[in-house]
Amino acid sequence: MILFKTDKHELIYPENSNQVCFWTKKWGITVKQLNDAIIETGSINVSEIKKYLTNKGILFSIQGLIKYLRCKSQLQKSKIAVHRI
Repeated sequence: MILFKTDKHELIYPENSNQVCFWTKKWGITVKQLNDAIIETGSINVSEIKKYLTNKGILFSIQGLIKYLRCKSQLQKSKIAVHRI
């Protein structure tokens, strides 16, 4: 029976400068943003922190950006169509 997760990519220990450096570079965020996310979520779980940062608009993926731009484009097209009626 495993009591603790041992995969270094599942948890972020803020006192471990190597992990902090790894995740801030990977996500393109500041140490303060990472620490704030840990405090706000009350978690050191990577998926929880990533979800929080994404919801705050701090972290985004290329796919997410493309989806956002498509949605915005569709909204603009629908507004133009409404004005023509």
